[in-house]
Amino acid sequence: MVKMKKQYLINKYALILLLITFLYFEKADAYSFLGQIFHKESEINKENMLTNDKNTIDRELQKAGESKIIFHVISHSHQDVGWLQTPEDYYDQYVKQIITSVLESLEKNKYRKFNQAEIYFFKRWWDEQDQTTKERMRQLVKDGRFSFVNGGWVASDEACPLFTDLLQNIKTGHEFLKQEFGIIPEIAWHADAFGHSSEVAKIFSLIGYKGLFMGRLSAQHKSQLQETNNMQFYWSPEFQGEQKSYRSQKGIYSHFFYKTYHPPCDIQLHSINVNDIEQLINNQLQEYAKGYKTKNLIMNFGDDFVYTSAGEIFEFIENTTMKSAKKQWMKRQHLRLTLEIFSHYICSLKVPLGMGTIQPDLIKKST
Repeated sequence: MVKMKKQYLINKYALILLLITFLYFEKADAYSFLGQIFHKESEINKENMLTNDKNTIDRELQKAGESKIIFHVISHSHQDVGWLQTPEDYYDQYVKQIITSVLESLEKNKYRKFNQAEIYFFKRWWDEQDQTTKERMRQLVKDGRFSFVNGGWVASDEACPLFTDLLQNIKTGHEFLKQEFGIIPEIAWHADAFGHSSEVAKIFSLIGYKGLFMGRLSAQHKSQLQETNNMQFYWSPEFQGEQKSYRSQKGIYSHFFYKTYHPPCDIQLHSINVNDIEQLINNQLQEYAKGYKTKNLIMNFGDDFVYTSAGEIFEFIENTTMKSAKKQWMKRQHLRLTLEIFSHYICSLKVPLGMGTIQPDLIKKST
Protein backbone atom coordinates (compact mmCIF):
# COMPACT_ATOMS: atom_id res chain seq x y z
CA MET A 1 0.00 0.00 0.00
CA VAL A 2 2.83 2.41 0.87
CA LYS A 3 4.52 1.70 -2.47
CA MET A 4 1.25 2.32 -4.32
CA LYS A 5 0.74 5.68 -2.57
CA LYS A 6 4.32 6.68 -3.29
CA GLN A 7 4.02 5.75 -6.95
CA TYR A 8 0.74 7.69 -7.22
CA LEU A 9 2.38 10.79 -5.80
CA ILE A 10 5.37 10.48 -8.13
CA ASN A 11 3.11 10.02 -11.15
CA LYS A 12 1.02 13.03 -10.13
CA TYR A 13 3.98 15.39 -9.94
CA ALA A 14 5.45 13.96 -13.15
CA LEU A 15 2.14 14.79 -14.85
CA ILE A 16 2.13 18.39 -13.66
CA LEU A 17 5.68 18.86 -14.92
CA LEU A 18 4.75 17.42 -18.30
CA LEU A 19 1.59 19.47 -18.68
CA ILE A 20 3.14 22.77 -17.66
CA THR A 21 6.12 22.19 -19.94
CA PHE A 22 4.05 21.60 -23.09
CA LEU A 23 0.91 23.55 -22.30
CA TYR A 24 2.34 26.53 -20.52
CA PHE A 25 0.92 29.54 -22.33
CA GLU A 26 -2.79 30.32 -22.40
CA LYS A 27 -3.98 26.71 -22.17
CA ALA A 28 -6.89 27.10 -19.79
CA ASP A 29 -8.30 23.63 -20.46
CA ALA A 30 -5.04 21.96 -19.53
CA TYR A 31 -4.81 23.93 -16.28
CA SER A 32 -8.40 23.11 -15.47
CA PHE A 33 -7.70 19.41 -15.97
CA LEU A 34 -4.57 19.72 -13.83
CA GLY A 35 -6.55 21.36 -11.05
CA GLN A 36 -9.07 18.51 -11.06
CA ILE A 37 -6.28 15.96 -10.55
CA PHE A 38 -4.98 17.71 -7.44
CA HIS A 39 -8.45 18.64 -6.24
CA LYS A 40 -9.41 14.99 -5.84
CA GLU A 41 -6.52 14.23 -3.49
CA SER A 42 -6.90 17.57 -1.75
CA GLU A 43 -10.50 16.76 -0.90
CA ILE A 44 -9.44 13.40 0.55
CA ASN A 45 -6.86 15.17 2.68
CA LYS A 46 -9.33 17.85 3.73
CA GLU A 47 -11.79 15.23 4.94
CA ASN A 48 -9.02 13.54 6.92
CA MET A 49 -7.77 16.74 8.55
CA LEU A 50 -10.84 18.92 9.02
CA THR A 51 -14.04 16.88 9.34
CA ASN A 52 -13.78 16.54 13.11
CA ASP A 53 -13.49 20.31 13.54
CA LYS A 54 -16.04 21.57 11.00
CA ASN A 55 -18.98 21.55 13.42
CA THR A 56 -16.88 23.20 16.11
CA ILE A 57 -15.92 26.01 13.74
CA ASP A 58 -19.55 26.50 12.70
CA ARG A 59 -20.56 26.84 16.36
CA GLU A 60 -17.77 29.32 17.03
CA LEU A 61 -18.83 31.48 14.09
CA GLN A 62 -22.43 31.45 15.25
CA LYS A 63 -21.35 32.24 18.80
CA ALA A 64 -19.16 35.11 17.66
CA GLY A 65 -21.86 36.87 15.68
CA GLU A 66 -21.13 39.83 13.45
CA SER A 67 -19.68 42.16 16.08
CA LYS A 68 -17.01 39.98 17.67
CA ILE A 69 -13.47 39.76 16.35
CA ILE A 70 -11.80 36.35 16.54
CA PHE A 71 -8.00 36.32 16.62
CA HIS A 72 -6.53 33.04 15.45
CA VAL A 73 -3.18 32.79 17.24
CA ILE A 74 -0.68 30.93 15.04
CA SER A 75 2.23 29.40 16.93
CA HIS A 76 5.19 28.59 14.69
CA SER A 77 8.98 28.64 14.47
CA HIS A 78 10.54 30.16 11.36
CA GLN A 79 13.44 27.86 10.45
CA ASP A 80 15.66 29.00 7.59
CA VAL A 81 17.49 26.05 6.06
CA GLY A 82 20.79 27.90 5.99
CA TRP A 83 21.12 31.61 6.79
CA LEU A 84 23.74 32.91 9.23
CA GLN A 85 24.69 29.33 10.09
CA THR A 86 24.72 26.04 8.20
CA PRO A 87 21.63 23.80 8.18
CA GLU A 88 23.53 21.29 10.33
CA ASP A 89 24.36 23.90 12.97
CA TYR A 90 20.79 25.21 13.04
CA TYR A 91 19.44 21.70 13.49
CA ASP A 92 21.86 20.73 16.23
CA GLN A 93 21.57 24.01 18.16
CA TYR A 94 17.87 24.79 17.73
CA VAL A 95 15.52 22.71 15.61
CA LYS A 96 16.11 19.33 17.24
CA GLN A 97 15.12 20.78 20.60
CA ILE A 98 12.27 22.85 19.13
CA ILE A 99 10.35 19.88 17.70
CA THR A 100 10.92 17.74 20.79
CA SER A 101 9.84 20.56 23.09
CA VAL A 102 6.72 21.29 21.01
CA LEU A 103 5.76 17.61 21.03
CA GLU A 104 5.96 17.46 24.82
CA SER A 105 4.10 20.78 25.26
CA LEU A 106 1.22 19.80 23.00
CA GLU A 107 0.75 16.56 24.90
CA LYS A 108 0.45 18.47 28.17
CA ASN A 109 -2.39 20.70 26.96
CA LYS A 110 -4.97 19.54 24.43
CA TYR A 111 -5.79 23.12 23.36
CA ARG A 112 -2.28 23.91 22.13
CA LYS A 113 -1.46 23.78 18.41
CA PHE A 114 1.65 24.28 16.32
CA ASN A 115 2.45 24.92 12.64
CA GLN A 116 5.58 23.45 10.99
CA ALA A 117 6.81 24.44 7.53
CA GLU A 118 10.30 23.18 6.68
CA ILE A 119 10.33 19.44 5.97
CA TYR A 120 14.12 19.30 5.64
CA PHE A 121 14.47 19.86 9.39
CA PHE A 122 11.44 17.82 10.37
CA LYS A 123 12.54 14.73 8.42
CA ARG A 124 15.97 14.90 10.00
CA TRP A 125 14.34 14.94 13.44
CA TRP A 126 11.91 12.18 12.40
CA ASP A 127 14.68 9.84 11.27
CA GLU A 128 16.30 10.06 14.71
CA GLN A 129 13.16 9.07 16.66
CA ASP A 130 12.12 5.67 17.93
CA GLN A 131 8.78 4.11 16.95
CA THR A 132 7.05 5.23 20.16
CA THR A 133 7.92 8.88 19.59
CA LYS A 134 6.83 8.66 15.96
CA GLU A 135 3.43 7.32 17.03
CA ARG A 136 3.05 10.17 19.51
CA MET A 137 3.71 12.66 16.72
CA ARG A 138 1.38 10.85 14.31
CA GLN A 139 -1.42 11.19 16.85
CA LEU A 140 -0.89 14.95 17.16
CA VAL A 141 -0.95 15.30 13.37
CA LYS A 142 -4.09 13.19 13.14
CA ASP A 143 -5.76 15.35 15.80
CA GLY A 144 -4.92 18.52 13.82
CA ARG A 145 -2.71 19.94 16.57
CA PHE A 146 0.69 19.59 14.89
CA SER A 147 0.05 20.92 11.40
CA PHE A 148 2.25 21.14 8.32
CA VAL A 149 2.04 24.26 6.16
CA ASN A 150 3.52 24.53 2.68
CA GLY A 151 5.24 21.18 3.16
CA GLY A 152 8.06 21.77 0.68
CA TRP A 153 11.54 20.45 1.40
CA VAL A 154 12.44 24.12 2.06
CA ALA A 155 10.59 27.41 1.52
CA SER A 156 10.53 28.03 -2.23
CA ASP A 157 12.29 31.07 -3.61
CA GLU A 158 9.98 33.07 -5.89
CA ALA A 159 12.55 35.01 -7.91
CA CYS A 160 15.23 32.74 -9.35
CA PRO A 161 14.19 29.07 -9.80
CA LEU A 162 12.50 27.51 -12.78
CA PHE A 163 8.98 26.23 -12.18
CA THR A 164 10.38 22.70 -12.42
CA ASP A 165 12.69 23.43 -9.47
CA LEU A 166 9.80 24.84 -7.46
CA LEU A 167 7.66 21.78 -8.12
CA GLN A 168 10.48 19.36 -7.35
CA ASN A 169 11.00 21.10 -4.00
CA ILE A 170 7.32 20.74 -3.12
CA LYS A 171 7.15 17.18 -4.43
CA THR A 172 10.03 16.06 -2.20
CA GLY A 173 8.39 17.36 0.97
CA HIS A 174 4.87 16.24 0.09
CA GLU A 175 6.06 12.76 -0.79
CA PHE A 176 7.49 12.35 2.69
CA LEU A 177 4.33 13.65 4.39
CA LYS A 178 2.10 11.41 2.28
CA GLN A 179 4.18 8.35 3.12
CA GLU A 180 4.49 8.97 6.87
CA PHE A 181 1.20 10.72 7.72
CA GLY A 182 -1.11 10.20 4.74
CA ILE A 183 -1.56 13.95 4.26
CA ILE A 184 -0.83 16.66 1.69
CA PRO A 185 -0.70 20.26 3.03
CA GLU A 186 -3.40 22.62 1.76
CA ILE A 187 -1.80 25.90 2.86
CA ALA A 188 1.04 27.74 1.11
CA TRP A 189 3.19 29.60 3.65
CA HIS A 190 5.64 32.16 2.23
CA ALA A 191 6.05 34.41 5.23
CA ASP A 192 9.67 35.37 4.52
CA ALA A 193 9.87 35.48 0.71
CA PHE A 194 11.31 38.76 -0.57
CA GLY A 195 8.75 39.48 -3.25
CA HIS A 196 5.90 37.43 -4.67
CA SER A 197 5.42 36.14 -8.20
CA SER A 198 2.14 35.88 -10.07
CA GLU A 199 3.30 32.61 -11.58
CA VAL A 200 3.96 31.10 -8.16
CA ALA A 201 0.44 32.04 -7.05
CA LYS A 202 -0.91 30.42 -10.21
CA ILE A 203 1.05 27.18 -9.74
CA PHE A 204 0.15 26.98 -6.06
CA SER A 205 -3.54 27.20 -6.87
CA LEU A 206 -3.21 24.49 -9.52
CA ILE A 207 -1.53 21.96 -7.27
CA GLY A 208 -4.31 22.21 -4.70
CA TYR A 209 -3.35 24.82 -2.12
CA LYS A 210 -6.43 26.49 -0.60
CA GLY A 211 -4.64 29.61 0.65
CA LEU A 212 -1.40 31.57 0.23
CA PHE A 213 -0.11 33.38 3.34
CA MET A 214 2.62 36.00 2.88
CA GLY A 215 4.62 38.26 5.15
CA ARG A 216 6.73 40.68 3.14
CA LEU A 217 5.65 43.41 0.73
CA SER A 218 6.75 46.98 0.09
CA ALA A 219 5.75 49.61 2.64
CA GLN A 220 3.88 51.56 -0.05
CA HIS A 221 1.90 48.55 -1.20
CA LYS A 222 1.16 47.47 2.36
CA SER A 223 -0.11 50.92 3.25
CA GLN A 224 -2.38 50.90 0.21
CA LEU A 225 -3.86 47.51 1.09
CA GLN A 226 -4.36 48.51 4.73
CA GLU A 227 -6.11 51.76 3.85
CA THR A 228 -8.57 49.89 1.63
CA ASN A 229 -8.98 46.92 4.02
CA ASN A 230 -7.63 44.55 1.40
CA MET A 231 -4.83 42.73 3.21
CA GLN A 232 -6.73 39.56 2.31
CA PHE A 233 -7.92 39.03 -1.24
CA TYR A 234 -8.61 36.44 -3.91
CA TRP A 235 -5.72 36.37 -6.38
CA SER A 236 -6.37 35.38 -10.00
CA PRO A 237 -3.18 36.60 -11.71
CA GLU A 238 -3.18 38.23 -15.13
CA PHE A 239 -0.42 37.47 -17.63
CA GLN A 240 0.73 38.82 -20.98
CA GLY A 241 0.59 36.10 -23.64
CA GLU A 242 1.97 36.12 -27.18
CA GLN A 243 -1.17 37.68 -28.63
CA LYS A 244 -3.01 39.19 -25.68
CA SER A 245 -3.24 39.20 -21.93
CA TYR A 246 -5.09 36.41 -20.17
CA ARG A 247 -6.14 35.64 -16.61
CA SER A 248 -5.57 32.47 -14.64
CA GLN A 249 -8.89 30.66 -14.39
CA LYS A 250 -8.09 29.18 -10.98
CA GLY A 251 -7.35 31.74 -8.26
CA ILE A 252 -6.23 31.38 -4.67
CA TYR A 253 -7.16 33.04 -1.38
CA SER A 254 -4.20 35.28 -0.48
CA HIS A 255 -3.35 36.95 2.80
CA PHE A 256 -0.68 39.39 3.96
CA PHE A 257 0.21 39.32 7.65
CA TYR A 258 0.08 42.47 9.76
CA LYS A 259 3.63 41.99 11.11
CA THR A 260 5.33 39.56 8.70
CA TYR A 261 5.60 36.35 10.75
CA HIS A 262 6.43 38.01 14.07
CA PRO A 263 4.40 38.34 17.31
CA PRO A 264 2.61 41.58 18.32
CA CYS A 265 4.16 44.44 20.26
CA ASP A 266 7.72 43.49 19.25
CA ILE A 267 7.62 40.71 21.84
CA GLN A 268 10.95 38.90 21.91
CA LEU A 269 10.12 35.23 22.19
CA HIS A 270 13.77 34.32 22.73
CA SER A 271 13.62 36.27 25.99
CA ILE A 272 10.10 37.09 27.15
CA ASN A 273 9.61 40.14 29.37
CA VAL A 274 6.06 40.53 30.68
CA ASN A 275 6.51 44.07 32.08
CA ASP A 276 3.81 46.41 30.74
CA ILE A 277 2.90 43.80 28.13
CA GLU A 278 -0.82 43.88 28.91
CA GLN A 279 -1.40 47.43 27.67
CA LEU A 280 0.89 46.93 24.70
CA ILE A 281 -1.05 43.90 23.56
CA ASN A 282 -4.40 45.61 23.87
CA ASN A 283 -3.19 48.58 21.83
CA GLN A 284 -1.80 46.21 19.22
CA LEU A 285 -5.00 44.19 18.98
CA GLN A 286 -6.90 47.24 17.86
CA GLU A 287 -4.28 47.90 15.17
CA TYR A 288 -4.44 44.29 13.96
CA ALA A 289 -8.11 44.69 13.13
CA LYS A 290 -7.28 47.41 10.57
CA GLY A 291 -6.73 46.40 6.97
CA TYR A 292 -9.00 43.34 6.86
CA LYS A 293 -12.61 42.94 5.81
CA THR A 294 -13.45 39.90 7.93
CA LYS A 295 -13.83 39.45 11.67
CA ASN A 296 -11.49 36.45 11.64
CA LEU A 297 -7.90 37.65 11.92
CA ILE A 298 -4.47 36.06 12.29
CA MET A 299 -1.96 36.86 15.01
CA ASN A 300 1.38 35.13 14.52
CA PHE A 301 3.30 34.03 17.59
CA GLY A 302 6.59 32.93 16.11
CA ASP A 303 10.06 34.10 15.16
CA ASP A 304 13.39 32.75 13.95
CA PHE A 305 14.20 29.44 15.66
CA VAL A 306 11.98 29.96 18.69
CA TYR A 307 10.11 27.36 20.82
CA THR A 308 13.26 25.63 22.08
CA SER A 309 11.39 25.96 25.41
CA ALA A 310 7.94 25.63 23.92
CA GLY A 311 6.12 25.34 27.24
CA GLU A 312 7.24 28.82 28.32
CA ILE A 313 5.93 30.42 25.12
CA PHE A 314 2.61 28.57 25.22
CA GLU A 315 2.17 29.57 28.88
CA PHE A 316 2.93 33.17 27.97
CA ILE A 317 0.30 33.10 25.23
CA GLU A 318 -2.26 31.50 27.52
CA ASN A 319 -1.57 33.39 30.76
CA THR A 320 -0.60 36.83 29.47
CA THR A 321 -1.79 37.49 25.93
CA MET A 322 -5.17 35.78 26.13
CA LYS A 323 -5.93 36.90 29.67
CA SER A 324 -5.11 40.55 28.97
CA ALA A 325 -7.34 40.49 25.91
CA LYS A 326 -10.12 38.87 27.89
CA LYS A 327 -9.85 41.44 30.67
CA GLN A 328 -9.98 44.47 28.38
CA TRP A 329 -12.19 43.48 25.46
CA MET A 330 -14.16 40.33 26.13
CA LYS A 331 -16.13 41.98 28.91
CA ARG A 332 -17.63 44.06 26.09
CA GLN A 333 -18.08 40.93 23.96
CA HIS A 334 -15.78 42.29 21.26
CA LEU A 335 -12.99 39.78 21.08
CA ARG A 336 -11.90 36.16 21.33
CA LEU A 337 -8.43 34.64 20.99
CA THR A 338 -7.92 31.00 20.10
CA LEU A 339 -4.84 28.92 19.33
CA GLU A 340 -5.26 27.68 15.78
CA ILE A 341 -3.81 26.11 12.65
CA PHE A 342 -4.11 27.57 9.14
CA SER A 343 -6.46 24.93 7.74
CA HIS A 344 -9.04 25.76 10.40
CA TYR A 345 -8.59 29.48 9.76
CA ILE A 346 -9.46 28.91 6.09
CA CYS A 347 -12.64 27.13 7.21
CA SER A 348 -13.59 30.18 9.28
CA LEU A 349 -13.57 32.29 6.10
CA LYS A 350 -16.14 30.21 4.25
CA VAL A 351 -18.92 32.75 4.91
CA PRO A 352 -17.09 35.92 3.71
CA LEU A 353 -15.60 34.00 0.77
CA GLY A 354 -19.02 32.72 -0.21
CA MET A 355 -20.60 36.17 0.11
CA GLY A 356 -17.86 37.89 -1.90
CA THR A 357 -16.77 40.04 1.04
CA ILE A 358 -13.14 39.29 0.14
CA GLN A 359 -12.50 41.05 -3.15
CA PRO A 360 -10.80 39.47 -6.17
CA ASP A 361 -8.01 40.58 -8.46
CA LEU A 362 -6.29 43.23 -6.37
CA ILE A 363 -2.97 42.21 -7.89
CA LYS A 364 -3.50 41.86 -11.61
CA LYS A 365 -0.23 42.13 -13.49
CA SER A 366 2.54 39.58 -13.69
CA THR A 367 5.63 40.74 -11.78
